[in-house]
Amino acid sequence: RGVAADVELPFFDDFSNYTGYPNPSLWQDLDVYVNRSLPYNPINIGVATFDGLDSLGNPRNIFSEFSHGPSDFLTSQTIDISNESIVYFSFYFQAQGIGNKPESNDILRVDFLDSIGEWNTVWEIDGQDLNDFEKVNIEIDDLIYLHDEFQFRFHNYSTLSGNFDHWHIDNVLLTEDLSLSNDVNDVAFVYETSKVLNFYTSIPWSHFTSNEPSYVAQNMDSWIRNNWAITKSIDYRYDIYDEFGLLSFHYPTTGNSRNDNIPSFQGENFSYSENSAAAITLSSNSFTSANEDRASFEIIQSIATDDRDLFILNDTLKFVQEFYNYYSLDDGSAEASYGVNVAEGKIALRFNISESDILKAVQIHFEQNLE
Repeated sequence: RGVAADVELPFFDDFSNYTGYPNPSLWQDLDVYVNRSLPYNPINIGVATFDGLDSLGNPRNIFSEFSHGPSDFLTSQTIDISNESIVYFSFYFQAQGIGNKPESNDILRVDFLDSIGEWNTVWEIDGQDLNDFEKVNIEIDDLIYLHDEFQFRFHNYSTLSGNFDHWHIDNVLLTEDLSLSNDVNDVAFVYETSKVLNFYTSIPWSHFTSNEPSYVAQNMDSWIRNNWAITKSIDYRYDIYDEFGLLSFHYPTTGNSRNDNIPSFQGENFSYSENSAAAITLSSNSFTSANEDRASFEIIQSIATDDRDLFILNDTLKFVQEFYNYYSLDDGSAEASYGVNVAEGKIALRFNISESDILKAVQIHFEQNLE
């Protein structure tokens, strides 16, 4: 003992400013998948998803469709809470999302590490139907947990033969401040940037520049969730930068930002395309580059709010639009699997291209599932 704790209070992660593996400054494991595509009606952008896959995205047991057991762990770094008399632990969770429903034997658990180095389960829930995200609050006042190398961890039990039995967690918080623990007031982005192109997520740069007006979407949708109990006023903007960091386009075209009133969340997120008096527009001159054969652009959306500083990361949304040497229809994330299980079955995808070219390769992701 006597080793300095890795993290100070408050410990907080809303998984909003990164994807892939968990943040190593906060977490010890690599099992869960930090993503923006699997939750349903998230409280803000980004969740940590538990499933039956290992840290490399492979099924933990592909040899038996009946294999079931412990799967993903998400373990905090050590935290010194030895000087506190009470601390407050909270998080949000959701079963299934837009993924696979966990069955009754697919468990999500929370464990605390006590002062003698043993893990104790302090909360668990069985698999259930899809519901809205639910907040869990746990007060920690037992001296066995108030030590200088405290840790907590989430883990799940699932089918191990594929990407099954999804649980999603968000806004993991450990704090000595009760008011912070109770604070849910946050205006945030909730989904990744929608397509800025018609039909595709990416096309070759030379094809794009030859018929740019037909490919640029007229509107770029964004989704906002207001977790306050009242309507909140925010200032929205986006900027597009080329691969050299030079500003290619700023929205709005006049002024620094646009002001919008976002109503309190009542079961549906605020969509700029469907709920705003004026959509977020794009134009054919949004993407400019000196390159002739390829280009990429970073689109940075931001909202100015009066939320706590702890919640400020989900007020910025970054997205990279690539124009290389390929056409793509999907966004690169697999939320579901589609299989053809009949003799001589076939699948066809149609691509309408703007000019003649040569097809050299096709890339397909084949999901590893045994069911």
